[in-house]
Amino acid sequence: MQKTANFIILIAALVTAICWYLIRTATHAIDWPVMIVSGVITGFLALVFLINRQHHFSSHGCGIAGLIAWAAAASSFRTTVHAIGTPAAPGIIIAAIMLASALIAVVVVLVSLGSDWRQAQRKKKKLPVMPMELDHPPLVSVHLPVYEEPAELVIETLDAISRLHYPNFEIIVVDQGSREDCWQPVQQHCRMLGEHVHFYHQPECRGFRAAALNLALQHTHPEASIIAVVHADSRVDPQMLHDLVPQFQLERVAIVHASQRFRDADQNLFKAICNTEYRDIFHAGLKVRDRHDMILHHGKISLVRRSLLETTGGWDEASVSEDAELDIRACEQDYEVIYNPAAYASGLMPDTFAAYRQQRFRWSIGAIDLVRRHSRQAGGQLLLALLPWLNDSLIVATVLATLTWSIMLILMPALLSPPPLWVTILLALPLLLKIALQIRHLRDEVQASVSASAAAVLARLSLLHITALALIAHFHPERDMLRTPKQAPAVNWQRSLRFARDEILLLGGLLAGITGLILYGPPLDMNVLAWLLLLGLQALPYLATLLMALISGLSLPARRLRTAAD
Repeated sequence: MQKTANFIILIAALVTAICWYLIRTATHAIDWPVMIVSGVITGFLALVFLINRQHHFSSHGCGIAGLIAWAAAASSFRTTVHAIGTPAAPGIIIAAIMLASALIAVVVVLVSLGSDWRQAQRKKKKLPVMPMELDHPPLVSVHLPVYEEPAELVIETLDAISRLHYPNFEIIVVDQGSREDCWQPVQQHCRMLGEHVHFYHQPECRGFRAAALNLALQHTHPEASIIAVVHADSRVDPQMLHDLVPQFQLERVAIVHASQRFRDADQNLFKAICNTEYRDIFHAGLKVRDRHDMILHHGKISLVRRSLLETTGGWDEASVSEDAELDIRACEQDYEVIYNPAAYASGLMPDTFAAYRQQRFRWSIGAIDLVRRHSRQAGGQLLLALLPWLNDSLIVATVLATLTWSIMLILMPALLSPPPLWVTILLALPLLLKIALQIRHLRDEVQASVSASAAAVLARLSLLHITALALIAHFHPERDMLRTPKQAPAVNWQRSLRFARDEILLLGGLLAGITGLILYGPPLDMNVLAWLLLLGLQALPYLATLLMALISGLSLPARRLRTAAD
């Protein structure tokens, strides 16, 4: 595989030299060093960084990725030579730089999505499920961190945990500075449940959820060898510990994650649509990651070997995604991390579109933070796991680039022309492949109906812009404690639309660009028509955001969206 990648790099270098020769002998006036350098970077970025470092790629996969990289690089050069025939004005230079950056983004997206598509049939050998030895079941300490959760919700979760079909466990509840009306009823209920249930209250909220988990670890029974982490809204299945704990009889297993279903999917149409998208994540996305040995799991139920926490310094209080961060440390010590797609709990979805966006923003922030902090130890695996979020950021970059180019086409039609047809197709492919890949996951992994697949695509596209913003917000030095409120009050459609203000403005800009090009742009030909179709395609995510905000605010009745996971 390494020889194949090096051979492709050699071909890319040869193509680069040929393109340099064509540019030097071109009859057009060319003063575009940024575009030339961008084309060179395009090919080598994809080949060196995304192929040479990902050793699970097959040789055939490397060849496909190399061909895509070459096509993107060649398109950059063709755009340089043919799109502009006169010296560039400052505004055109800005638009060209953005378009060149978009082409770089496109090749990263295509290589990542292409590798996902290529490796989709690769099956990971699963560890055997170990039978339970009922004579000596290990002591399990169930940890339940809570913050500003309704007392009734936490009490329901506690009652479900207390009904576990497992003979040897304790429960530790840690409240992180909630109001008295939230934590005092919980404390009283813990006393009623018995001596095996312990409650601890922190007067102030410090750190993320990991701070509460570390406090719970300090008060864990000395003989407890397994830690089970449960979310405040997760109504666990009675068989959870009985089915998952036996896996720890294999010494190399350090963490077992399990999925959950959502018990409020029939509450309204908004939650019914969101439920299909969660199905795609938990029953398709995480299964694919586990199949490819990727390590960014975020299951709702996590069982951890206590010795791992003690030898690695406990939960990382600086991390938003403390469960995924612990996965990385486990893999660094050659432990096995397992994801079980079976639902061993029923949770609650976000109640509003704003909360739905906030949850996905937190997931994205956590994933980006892990890549930054653990790039040396597990950079390749982390990059592959991050690509679903990074793809969204890169697609938004292409939207901004094409919108800027369209404005220049309207203002200066005599100086600027639409890019060649193949550049337009290249810019459209990331979004098309993103949609196609999600539909394939839904049809193959989840066995979703047509209506459920369409709903999941609508929900995923509505989050595209907010995940892109997470890449920028990650560099902000101060972040409040990020949480997804549950059982939040409903908001009307006007307020719901305000949360999607940026996306609605971009939707208006794309529609205005289409209208302006038709009325005031260059004469319609194949290149112009293709560019108009590209703008229409790029408007779909922002239209999806508008629709999801309206559906959330109008509280429409639920509609059954069938999946095999149901």
